[in-house]
Amino acid sequence: MALLVGGQMVYYSPMSDQEYYVRNPDSENARGPFSLDKLQSLSEAGQIDRQSLYYDDQTESWRLVGDSAVLCAALFPEKKKLTLRRRGAQPPPQPPVAAPLATEAADGEAAQAVKPPPPAPVQEEAPAALPEPVHERSGIEVEDLLSAAEGHTDEMELLRVQHMWRDRAVALSLPMMAFLMLLSALSLFAGDWKAIWDCAKVPLAANWAGLAEKPMNLLGLLDLFFAMLLALAVTRAYQPLRLRLMLGLGFLGYSAYAAWTAGSAESGLSLLALILFSVGVYVSTLTIRFSLLLFSGVCALAGVAGYGILRVFPGILS
Repeated sequence: MALLVGGQMVYYSPMSDQEYYVRNPDSENARGPFSLDKLQSLSEAGQIDRQSLYYDDQTESWRLVGDSAVLCAALFPEKKKLTLRRRGAQPPPQPPVAAPLATEAADGEAAQAVKPPPPAPVQEEAPAALPEPVHERSGIEVEDLLSAAEGHTDEMELLRVQHMWRDRAVALSLPMMAFLMLLSALSLFAGDWKAIWDCAKVPLAANWAGLAEKPMNLLGLLDLFFAMLLALAVTRAYQPLRLRLMLGLGFLGYSAYAAWTAGSAESGLSLLALILFSVGVYVSTLTIRFSLLLFSGVCALAGVAGYGILRVFPGILS
């Protein structure tokens, strides 16, 4: 687009991607970045004048808006003056247009130029007064525009809150699952604490081999290994951990279900505790929602605590 500024044509593109930072001369706080269209809205609202400052990327300094021909042409366009002609006044004389018509004589004489008669004066009436332009008020206020540019909107505040709770969920998940897997290992070792202590005092290979023959102890060692990986923030352990949870629930759950159908009430509670623990930890490896993570963690904690109590105090319900 071309605008006439000071007798010269200034070319600028209204759809330019260039953005500007502006501030008042008596303020140190800059606002922006604003596109040229947004600066025009601020100028119409009286937020920017020729004494305002903008940051020039080429000189890396603050300059007056009035010193920039491009900004002045876009923000403060010159208004054209309308002149009215009086009724009955003749238009300004126009230069004659020579339109000779060449006519050839029969006897070979030179052609003569024939000029058309001068135009008759035309009485022009003064044009009617031009209607004043009607500026429709848009639904976007300048304050809303400034708030959106600075990120102070309801949508941005909602996004900030969501990101905050998501970061909290990510920070809580690893230590919470490491603690749960440590409790699981301790509950699986609960039936052989005395044998483990004796092997630690007298390290005999035969005793350790006897402990390794029990599936509960092997699962306990595996859970202890997962607890160490999660405490070290090894997120790649999520997939094998899910596999361990499903296999452990299948093996231990089938054993508890078989004993429960045989008439053992404690086995029914053990099955419920295993389901709570396995499903709770499994969901914790999938979600980043803080509320769901906290709920699944509480369920897993209740399950592993209940299973450990039933392992430490067998026959508590009898």
